[in-house]
Amino acid sequence: MKNLIHNKFLQIDNILLDVLSIKIKNTFFDRLMPKITHWNDYGQIYIITSIILWKDNLTNLLNIFLALTLGLLSGEGFIKYLFKRERPLVTPDNYCFLIKFPNSSSFPSGHTTSSFAVLGVTWYMDLQYKYVILVLAVVISFSRVYLHVHYPSDIIGGILLGFICAMITIKMPECLGMIQSIFSNIAAVLSAYVANYQSLQLFT
Repeated sequence: MKNLIHNKFLQIDNILLDVLSIKIKNTFFDRLMPKITHWNDYGQIYIITSIILWKDNLTNLLNIFLALTLGLLSGEGFIKYLFKRERPLVTPDNYCFLIKFPNSSSFPSGHTTSSFAVLGVTWYMDLQYKYVILVLAVVISFSRVYLHVHYPSDIIGGILLGFICAMITIKMPECLGMIQSIFSNIAAVLSAYVANYQSLQLFT
């Protein structure tokens, strides 16, 4: 049953991949998509864009850089090794790749994860120019499928992971505040206990 579901899932993935990377293949996209996908090889497009758009707001920049870092560490550093999913099979045999074929695991898409991590932060904080980030995220994610280096489900996984990284980034100050409060309360209780114990020792 498990294999049946997996095979059906993979079949749907391959059908969508065939449509998005082969059926709609054209000269214009062949020239454009490699350039677009390389914009985010190292998150550079979002780093540069963020510095240009929000250079006067350190909090915004820190949140975006933190979201990018979380996406990199969780996706590239952990989940890819956990799933170890192979990249899409080359069909037809004479398919000509327009970029260097990646050696890393396929799931999730790192380009998509970083894109939607940044989008999640800008959207939650309702930053100006958030629609610019939306367009970048969608186009870069599409380029990964068009270039035949990711399955559509890799993109979906990247979107979900990106939004999770964004949520963690946004909620982190609140969580750190709660942790600090808990440790402060524990320290206060221990301090009171020690003081009480020392007082009892004086009377014995």
